[in-house]
Amino acid sequence: MRTHIVGVVLASTILFAAQTSHAQAAQSDRPVQWGFMGGGVGVTGDYRGILSTGVVGGLLVQWPMEPRHLTFRADLMYHWISDYHRGCGHSIEGGSAFCGSVDTWSRVVSGSFSVVARLNDPKTGWSPYAIGGVAAYLTGNNDEPLVERTSPSHFGFQGGVGLEWRRAKHTTFLEIRYLTMGPAGLYPVTMGWRW
Repeated sequence: MRTHIVGVVLASTILFAAQTSHAQAAQSDRPVQWGFMGGGVGVTGDYRGILSTGVVGGLLVQWPMEPRHLTFRADLMYHWISDYHRGCGHSIEGGSAFCGSVDTWSRVVSGSFSVVARLNDPKTGWSPYAIGGVAAYLTGNNDEPLVERTSPSHFGFQGGVGLEWRRAKHTTFLEIRYLTMGPAGLYPVTMGWRW
């Protein structure tokens, strides 16, 4: 499975790098941008009651496309999601009650290829945007709650909305996305920077 994912990632990267170099002369005012992002992540559907919330961080690269309102984006994110349980029981010897809690985590690595559609022209100082595309996932160990209690899919779709502020040397963005990872999904809320 991992070999297939790596193959798809490499083939897609080569294809879009070739497209970018072909259109480079016409788009020299909009270079390829690199960036990073971080924030929080929540879960929906069947993952509720198993997982809680967590943190997410990632890297991205963005290529300009024609028309000017569109860009192609690839990103890789690491999700660290909490699983919190609290329970009470009785000791065998004295019959007294005791309570305890366990804090465990599930890990997901997601990679996605998306098209970003801006409302405003790239030369303006700010713009709302929509993002949508496909995603692939790698999950943690078999004893982590996500894998142990569900059967998460390794492929899905993702989409969301965001707002970006462009400056001379960098762009700041804030976005929320929904990643389908059957039988439910993840929703990272992130802030990031591109340059």
